[in-house]
Amino acid sequence: MKLSRKSGRFFIASEDPLLCQPPASVTRSAIRHESGFLLGNIDMKQCTACKQYKDESQFCGRHRQCRTCRNVYQREWNKNHAVYQSERNTKRNKVLREKFFDMYGRKCVCCGEVIPEFLTIEHINGQKGIKNKKRGSPAWREAIQEHRPDLYEVLCWNCNLAKGLTGTCPHKLFIP
Repeated sequence: MKLSRKSGRFFIASEDPLLCQPPASVTRSAIRHESGFLLGNIDMKQCTACKQYKDESQFCGRHRQCRTCRNVYQREWNKNHAVYQSERNTKRNKVLREKFFDMYGRKCVCCGEVIPEFLTIEHINGQKGIKNKKRGSPAWREAIQEHRPDLYEVLCWNCNLAKGLTGTCPHKLFIP
């Protein structure tokens, strides 16, 4: 028994001509042959990688590879392009930081530090009680999209760490 193609659909090919005809109203689970093949209309595609015919549900979106082959390909691609992805992410993060500093200022609001490498984002009310805390580029991206000076500010790393540990920055304690 083998699969044959007829007008874009696959049918079970057999010596019996009745098995080769598409049944009038057969659901996918209505009739199964003892070999496991579904008789009648079968929505199947051929994977371009493993060359096997598989059910359409085993394909993802526009890809012509089955999920299994696509996952193998994607893992291999990620391994071979790790340097490229790292460089791309570094450039993207620099752009995000620059946009954030353009919107919120380029100076620590506590001590006045202006060296960009020392500056970071500060959640004014903290993130206590938030289930999915945003850190890194997602936090920068959210701050840019929301543009809420009442929620975000620019602090240097020292002030941010001190505020996170003690609740207040030491600079605010010792200002005459």
